[in-house]
Amino acid sequence: MTKAVSFIASKGGAGKTTLAWELAIQMVSRGLKVLLVDIDPQGTLAGLYRERENKTGMELHALDVSRLEGRIAKEIQSKEWDFILIDTPGKKAEIKPAVTVADLVVFPLQPTGPDYLAFGRTFEVVDKAGKIPLVAPNRIKTEKQESEVPIVVSGLSGGKAIVADPIRDRVGFGAYGMEGLGLSDVDPKNPGAAEITRLLDRILEITKNG
Repeated sequence: MTKAVSFIASKGGAGKTTLAWELAIQMVSRGLKVLLVDIDPQGTLAGLYRERENKTGMELHALDVSRLEGRIAKEIQSKEWDFILIDTPGKKAEIKPAVTVADLVVFPLQPTGPDYLAFGRTFEVVDKAGKIPLVAPNRIKTEKQESEVPIVVSGLSGGKAIVADPIRDRVGFGAYGMEGLGLSDVDPKNPGAAEITRLLDRILEITKNG
C-alpha cells in the first residue's frame, strides 16, 4: 500500500529537501518505487531530480498546493508507488494540506532557538490534524545538542512527537545535488549515509505499523 510522507518545517533551511532527496535515493536502492512531489515554489527538489541521469524507480511531479490532495488521492489509487515523498514550503497555509494527506509527517529540526520556536508553532498544525510527527534532529554538532533536542521536542509537543536518531552536520549532505546525486551515491561508506539509512529504517517501521 502506498504511503505518503510529508517533510515540513516553517523555518527555512531546516533540511526538508535534502532529507527527502537522500531518503528517496536510498529507497530506490532497496527496490522501492518513489514518487517525489514538490509543492514548494522554489522548486529545489524538482531541480535535483532534473539533474539525475538514472531516474529508474522514481518520478517527480511539481504541483501547486491547491492540487495536492486530489493528486495524492489519484496516485494512491494507482497503486504504482511504494512511497510518495512531499517537499513543502514553509507557510502554515501551505503546510496544512501536506499534513492532511500524509501517513507520516517528518520534521527536520536544527538545534537553535528560532527552529524550536518554529517547531512549536507548526506542531499545532500537525496535532490538530491528528498526526504524530517524526522529528529528525538535523545538523547536530555536539553531544549537548544531541541530548537537548529530545528534551525540547518533548516539552513543545507534550511528549507526542517521535524523535529519530540525530543527523550530524556534514559537508557531504547537499554537496552533490547539482549533479543529481546524493551522499549514498557518491560515498556510501560515509557516516552520513548510515544516518540516512537509520532514518529510513525508522520511517519504514512506522509506516508499516501505521
